[in-house]
Parts: sequence; C-alpha cells; structure tokens
Amino acid sequence: MKVQVDLDIDLPRDQVLELYLNPDNLKNWFIGFREFNHLSGRPCAIGSRFEVKFRVGNMNISVEEKITRNDLPEEIWYEEHTEGITNLQKNLFIDVGENTTKWVIISNYESDYIKHIGLSAFKKKTLKFMNSFKRFAESQVLGTV
Repeated sequence: MKVQVDLDIDLPRDQVLELYLNPDNLKNWFIGFREFNHLSGRPCAIGSRFEVKFRVGNMNISVEEKITRNDLPEEIWYEEHTEGITNLQKNLFIDVGENTTKWVIISNYESDYIKHIGLSAFKKKTLKFMNSFKRFAESQVLGTV
C-alpha cells in the first residue's frame, strides 16, 4: 500500500540535508522521540542499520531501519521494520529554487494492520512529522531554536 506526501521547506537542499541526516537533531523534531541507536555500518552508507525508539500515545515503538539506497543529495531509501509492519520508504530532496527544497516521502507499507485502519492515518502522521521537521529546520537557520 503506497502513500506519497510532499512538503516545501524554505531552505537550500544542502542545509535541509545537514539537519535531516544528523541524528542529534531528532530530539528537536521527531515527535515522541526517545532514543537513537546506531546498530551497524558507516552512517548513511547502504546497508547501515539503526534503531529509533519513540512514543505514540501510550505505546512505546521501536523501528529498525536499514539504508537500501543512497543517492544523496537527491534521495535516500530506507527499509523499516516494527512489530507487524514493514515500510519501504523513499525520501527525495528536490532542489526547486535557491532557497526551497521539496521533500517527498513515498512509503510502501506491508501490513494487515494498515489494511484495517487505512492509509489516511499514516499519511496524516507522515505529514505531521514532516511539518515538525520543517518548523525545526527553518527556525534553526533563523536562530530561533
């Protein structure tokens, strides 16, 4: 089941990527963030693995991610696994102007759970996370965070 969400960020692509790829920044924008663990491989290299732990409502969630493609600055792909859900996610960073980057996330979910609740909930959640990153990134450059 495929979901695509995109969002314009009012920053040049190199600045967006610098903020996005730094795991130390997760605490500033990843909603419910609790912990990041590098598991194996060189950071951002194909095959490298990491775990992100976060909270949604009263549920603690742990997602193990593996980088499956890295063609930065244009795109980076992840394979994500959590209990009962696999997501093959493409993150595209499109330079649309001197100070604007279009961030596109294309997710392909494999889960019976998602079939029951529908993709719209996952699309809304993805956009919420993307907007949180946008606010963080744009405020970082302005020096307000």
